Amino acid sequence: MLLPESMSRIVIVGTKSRLDEAIEALYSEKEIHVIDHAPGDDALSIGSTRPNTSKASERLLKVRGMEKELGVVKHTKTPKVSVEDMRTRIVSGDVEDVDSQVLKAVDERNDLNQRITELNSRKNTLQLLQSLPISMDLYSGYKSISVLTGTVVTDPTAALADVSGCECFVSMGKKSGVAAVFVKNLSKDEALTVLSNCGFVELRMPSENRKIGAADAIAEIDEQIAHDQQQLDAAMLSLEALKSKYAAFLKGTDEEL
Repeated sequence: MLLPESMSRIVIVGTKSRLDEAIEALYSEKEIHVIDHAPGDDALSIGSTRPNTSKASERLLKVRGMEKELGVVKHTKTPKVSVEDMRTRIVSGDVEDVDSQVLKAVDERNDLNQRITELNSRKNTLQLLQSLPISMDLYSGYKSISVLTGTVVTDPTAALADVSGCECFVSMGKKSGVAAVFVKNLSKDEALTVLSNCGFVELRMPSENRKIGAADAIAEIDEQIAHDQQQLDAAMLSLEALKSKYAAFLKGTDEEL
């Protein structure tokens, strides 16, 4: 059974000019258990951090963030680096320089991922609409007419026939379908009630106002996705290059800080 070793509380008094040396000496012994200090009968206050502590903490957060983004973990193999070299590079601002490079590459990767996700979302909507004989510019631009577009579980055509000023386009599959309903604003709520009874789920329409069919719009989106995917692959390679270049520096800086 493991038992705790007996420990003693010590108070060390010295001049402030030797404080940094004392801290280094105490930590080098690796025999100290640091606890939160609460003022007591000894009349000693909690004390203040050293002038460079805030900067060191800020840099450590940057390094940890870069290690996470680049996939630098504890077991990542890197060549050994000297303590003196790490200290020199830290003081000279290499952490901030590397951080700016990594952030730029990460932002580019994230932007491309977001764009591809948005393009795929638009594509999914267009794939549903391509079965309807309507060009993309006809889904918007009206003042007195509302356009309700979405998926349905059952065909609403017959029920919508009783709604005044309503024109319906529907394409049904085996289990569901898609509907585009053009209705006068005054009858919109009535049409929505009918659609709701048919399992209507509104689609978020892409901002496409050109006179172009859904199939052609999908082809254009596929080209954009392919282009962005190439850029994303290049961004991922840039991140891998940064990992290879700075993994040893990041691990050494992490340890030193």
